[in-house]
Amino acid sequence: MDGRTGRGGMWMITLIFGFAALLANGLRNQGINQAPVEIIQLALFWPVFIAVPIRRFHDMGRPWWWVLIFLGGMLVSFLFLMLDLTSTAGMLGLSAFSAITDTDTYMKALEALNETRPDDPIKPVEAMGLGGVSLGSIFFLVQFGWLHLVPGQGHANDYGPQPGAAATR
Repeated sequence: MDGRTGRGGMWMITLIFGFAALLANGLRNQGINQAPVEIIQLALFWPVFIAVPIRRFHDMGRPWWWVLIFLGGMLVSFLFLMLDLTSTAGMLGLSAFSAITDTDTYMKALEALNETRPDDPIKPVEAMGLGGVSLGSIFFLVQFGWLHLVPGQGHANDYGPQPGAAATR
């Protein structure tokens, strides 16, 4: 992961891969075979969450491992989300594993919560793991803001010349 990527490059990558992710989700909703869609989404993960952010951190003079801080935060939030989901499934007598892997079982869990307490709008939110979702959203927003809005170093650093500077010489 040598080199640097400026804010403009980061915005372009985000827009291109964000559009590709929307297309992949659209394919999933159209009933297309899940395996190719999952491969597309996995292929999108590397450049958007690892490769380009590392180059962007290099532009700010930071080492590659700074990306691990954000990935670690998102992993912890994902674990909170899964713990919330599995505990909710267990309370309803459903298999915790099937609630994670099977959308129908997950939706049944949400419907059961609504039927047991229809006047409590918080229960379905708890089933979706509000704590994990909130924590993940905070980490995502901080990383997104930092990588897209904070300017890089305006001079050559240990990771290479300023983005765009080599093309103007």
